[in-house]
Amino acid sequence: MLKTCPASLSIDVGSAGFASLVATDPDSIVNGASISAGARAGISLSTFVAATSAGGDASVRLNADASVPSGVYKVDVTFTNNASQSATCSVGVSAAGTRTIPQIQGAGATSPYANTVQSSDGVITLKVASGFFMQDANGDGDSTTSDGIYVLGGVTSAGDRQQRQRLQAAAAVGGVGDRFAQQPAHGGARAAGG
Repeated sequence: MLKTCPASLSIDVGSAGFASLVATDPDSIVNGASISAGARAGISLSTFVAATSAGGDASVRLNADASVPSGVYKVDVTFTNNASQSATCSVGVSAAGTRTIPQIQGAGATSPYANTVQSSDGVITLKVASGFFMQDANGDGDSTTSDGIYVLGGVTSAGDRQQRQRLQAAAAVGGVGDRFAQQPAHGGARAAGG
């Protein structure tokens, strides 16, 4: 069985989103899909369409509704066919709050948003092998907070964007001892307006 599934589904906290998952089997009919691991309130499947013949596509929507709290959740969706075979897609569902970089950094020794997923808009100031640095375009005028942040694993998220380009990135904020670093980016980054 062949499957086409995104690695991640990213939403902002309080918003909904979905990802389309597809499976096909050259010699059997894909006729089922279910969440086999990682089920939680607010994450569901809908709009399942079974293949009509061997080699045909079956599709389903993986939904994350507005009630999903901030965090990253691994969800396994298993497709089945009429020959009692199965194939599983693993999708990282990421719900991010939206904050400015100074809000994420905070004035204390650790971020007030440690161990949550946050999304922020900023300007790329430096790309390095393991990630990138970005800075809030306006700052907050508070010398006790930082206007910059490092996004670990963000090189692939930043794609071909260059220094001085605006970007919106979502990632898990590092905990104690990681004040200036975020955990590997989940759900990537996208160009910001402006």
